[in-house]
Amino acid sequence: VPERFSSDLWIHEDHAYTGTWGNRGGRPGNAVKIWQLGSNGAPTLVDSIIVNGIGTVSDIQVSDNGRLLVFSAEGPANAGLYVYRRTDPLKPTRVGFYPVEQGIHTVTVARVGDKLYAFGARNPVSPALLIFDLSAYDREEAP
Repeated sequence: VPERFSSDLWIHEDHAYTGTWGNRGGRPGNAVKIWQLGSNGAPTLVDSIIVNGIGTVSDIQVSDNGRLLVFSAEGPANAGLYVYRRTDPLKPTRVGFYPVEQGIHTVTVARVGDKLYAFGARNPVSPALLIFDLSAYDREEAP
């Protein structure tokens, strides 16, 4: 996208999500871009999730069952882990946020047994492995 630098990309079925980073043209990397993939695979930008107070959407992933969109964010103010419900993949709704001072640079989502987890790496100023149990958001009846 011309107004921001792109970071990570995740594709699930006929939808794709890209993160943004840095500051380009006065706009911070606080957006998740939502794409519809055509029958030939060509992407069409359909919407954006804008999160105030962050400067980078680092990693982005859809859970294995397609229910959740999860992304990590770096500061300055609202850094952490964001969890969105994909009832409508083109209009995900926020259902969870885990604030992490300094932000999370890297995150991946994995199922272990019957539970869904996000494994993140806190930014290098004070590095740490962070583990988040997302199982409550992963149920069909969850909001």
